[in-house]
Amino acid sequence: MRDIPILDFLLPLIEELYNLHDHDYLFKTQYNQPYRDTNVFVDRYWKPLLEELKIDYRRPYNTRHTYATNMLYRNLVTPVELAQLLGHVSTEMVFNVYVAYLDQNYKAFDRSISVYS
Repeated sequence: MRDIPILDFLLPLIEELYNLHDHDYLFKTQYNQPYRDTNVFVDRYWKPLLEELKIDYRRPYNTRHTYATNMLYRNLVTPVELAQLLGHVSTEMVFNVYVAYLDQNYKAFDRSISVYS
């Protein structure tokens, strides 16, 4: 179990979904049980959502990578803060996985900056 902050614009949406049920889980089966089979969630909710948005299929887990990479790329958090937000006990995973995506952006680096003036 992880405690993570919810972004302000998402909180009302999550609260609305949460309040549709008896406050145990966000997504439940027709039998009022939490989803235990990822494929049911993917087939019933995820794939139709992506189709409606005209987005090529990707695993729901990819949203975590997108979030992490964007947070670093836009300098919204440090790698240490990101590790905490993602629930990692150290920054090792952040540096091994997410920072590698950012290394590909050297072409956009502004080489004309003056570091010591």
